[in-house]
Amino acid sequence: MSVLSSPTPVSSEVTWSVALREFLLHKEAAYAPKTVRYYRVQLCGLAAWAEANQIPFEGFGKRHLDRYLVERLRQGKAQLTIHHGLRPLM
Repeated sequence: MSVLSSPTPVSSEVTWSVALREFLLHKEAAYAPKTVRYYRVQLCGLAAWAEANQIPFEGFGKRHLDRYLVERLRQGKAQLTIHHGLRPLM
């Protein structure tokens, strides 16, 4: 089952998949499909990294974002690519 197609849980804990689904649903109502696809790719990458590092959505903060960005730099991503990838977070 896709992260974006699973039903919203009854629990009050907001997970990465729930947050992404709700955010992208909002964007679909206001942005072009191509923009929404771009946001989905960028944010799913961040969510996958956070889940692999056991960082819950509600506990995610600036220091986690810094770690994610440094890891992307170490993977050989260009600074401009990384900066552009932050657009969905702004």
